[in-house]
Amino acid sequence: MTQSKFDEACPKFAESYRLNPLPGTSLNLANCYKQSGKTASAWAQFREAAFQARKNNQADREAAATQEAAALEPNLSRLQINAEQTPGLVIRRDNQEVGAGALGTAIPVDPGPHSIEATAPGYSVWSTSIVIGKDKDSKTITIPLLSKNAEQSKIAGATGPNKSLRTASYVVGGVGVAGLIVGGVFGGLAASGKSKLAGECPGNVCPTGAAADDLASAKGKATISTIGVAAGGALLATGIVLFVVSGSKGEAPKDEAPRAAFIPVFGPQGGGFSFTGSF
Repeated sequence: MTQSKFDEACPKFAESYRLNPLPGTSLNLANCYKQSGKTASAWAQFREAAFQARKNNQADREAAATQEAAALEPNLSRLQINAEQTPGLVIRRDNQEVGAGALGTAIPVDPGPHSIEATAPGYSVWSTSIVIGKDKDSKTITIPLLSKNAEQSKIAGATGPNKSLRTASYVVGGVGVAGLIVGGVFGGLAASGKSKLAGECPGNVCPTGAAADDLASAKGKATISTIGVAAGGALLATGIVLFVVSGSKGEAPKDEAPRAAFIPVFGPQGGGFSFTGSF
């Protein structure tokens, strides 16, 4: 420090004080900061030296440190950082994190250049630099709402649900369920009608008259039932497929969880469900 090599001296005093925080070392570090032009750092360190001297009942050192801090304070330069509240926002000034409580307040800073950086998970990094003047300078920086990270937006777009297909899946699936219900109702009516005519119309053959009309009505209901079940099953299956497709737009992430689904199957001999999935 006596040779004015402050870039070498100040870090050594700082490390010495970190290892053994004595009032004398704190005063040496504060004087090093002062002589190197780091007025805000010197002011803060003189205040720390006064605190340490008070703890150790060193009145002379406390008074000296307090006097030095009071002399520096009126000419301190200050920087105020304002920020939009991006979720998970972390702000650093000269690679040191700035606490949320310091935002919106003019904080004493050393004269010279300073770098400001803001980050948040899933958002692009925002950064800038500013030069603070020597005496009583006052600057304000406002960090905007950060932009979504381009890669994150791409992934979100690739894996997010397709709203149009999702809506179509609900509509088609709903019509399919309605078709199954109609088919089931008419199937029950047809079965009931044929059951009542079993004695009068052996082999589904009736003489002319009311019984023949009832049998024809039962066969009509059976036809409606067959069409309703077949069409409803097909539409329901289509709705399920649309629902699955709507949620898998683009390439799925490699760590995607296993997926499975039940698919209704209908044919001339009846129906059932097919189980399919990826694991």
